[in-house]
Amino acid sequence: MDAYLDVWAYCLIPNHFHFLVQIKNKKELSNADLTGLQNLSGLISKKFSNFFNSYTKSVNKKYSRHGSLFQKPFKRVKVESKQYLQHLIHYIHHNPIHHHLAESYLDWKYSSYSAILTQHSTNIEKQKVLKLYQGRDNFISHHQTMKNYNKISHLLID
Repeated sequence: MDAYLDVWAYCLIPNHFHFLVQIKNKKELSNADLTGLQNLSGLISKKFSNFFNSYTKSVNKKYSRHGSLFQKPFKRVKVESKQYLQHLIHYIHHNPIHHHLAESYLDWKYSSYSAILTQHSTNIEKQKVLKLYQGRDNFISHHQTMKNYNKISHLLID
């Protein structure tokens, strides 16, 4: 899907996951096949549907099971401010604490937090994320200090 979007953050939890993605602009998607779709939103929805369907088929095959894997359809929110984007990245990385799966976001290996800080190549837009926080140190500090989700609770999707 990287031809259509950039991944900024993620967290995998046993019963759900969070992906923060940025849809590429129309110029970058000028070669996208919109056949049978009304618009770019339809294209992205179709790509996610294909992703979820292929993942479900793989899990069903591996575990000899049948039927749906996901209880609810995916949801999305348009992020329209820098502050909300920062809070959302923080929320995603702290989600294992919220669900009592880890004492610290540093202990949860199924999130993009360490991928953003690594020197190794990743599929995460780590340079964009670090730039959003004005650097690595501010990114780390923000994750250590910001604990109040009330600022974004009305924008979260459960």
